[in-house]
Amino acid sequence: GIKHNLVFKIILNNLFTPIFIVVILSIVLFDYINGSSSPSWDFFGDYFTSAYSWWDLGNFFHPPTYLPYLISGVPAHLALQVSSYYVPVGIVAEFFGYTIENAIRLQFITIVFGVLGIYFLLKSWNFSNSISCISSFCYFFSAGYFSNSSHVDIVRAWSFLPWLLLSVRQN
Repeated sequence: GIKHNLVFKIILNNLFTPIFIVVILSIVLFDYINGSSSPSWDFFGDYFTSAYSWWDLGNFFHPPTYLPYLISGVPAHLALQVSSYYVPVGIVAEFFGYTIENAIRLQFITIVFGVLGIYFLLKSWNFSNSISCISSFCYFFSAGYFSNSSHVDIVRAWSFLPWLLLSVRQN
C-alpha cells in the first residue's frame, strides 16, 4: 500500500521518467529505432521517394528542379507535402544518408518529440506529473500516430502541435 504509493510517487516526480516511458513505449510498440519495421503504404511511396530524390540529386543549397523517381517524374517545387523541405530530413541526409531505415528512425524521433511536448505542455499548466504522464501516454496512442503513421506530414503536425501551443501559451 503506502510503500508502493511512495515508490510510484518518486518515479512520477522524476523528470526522466516520462522521457524513459515514452522512449520504451515507442521502441516496444513501433519498433522503429532499429529500422526493422516501418509505417506502411504512403511512407514508402511518395513521402520517402520524393525526399530521397531531393537529397540524392541535390542538397540544401542546390535543390533539384525535377524528381524523377516519383511516378513518371514531377517538378520538385510541386512536392510540397513530402519531406523535401523539412530541415531534419536534410540533416539526416547530409550526415547519415537518407535511407529508408534512417527515415524510419527520424519518424521515431518525431513521435517521441511530440509525446514529450504534451508532457511539457501539461506541466506548464501546472498539472501533476502523474496526470502529465498519463496524458502523454494517451497522446502516444492517438490517431495522429497510429492511423496516420504512414503520412509523415500528419505525424509531424501531431508532434509539433504541443510545442506550438507551448510556445504561444500566455503565463
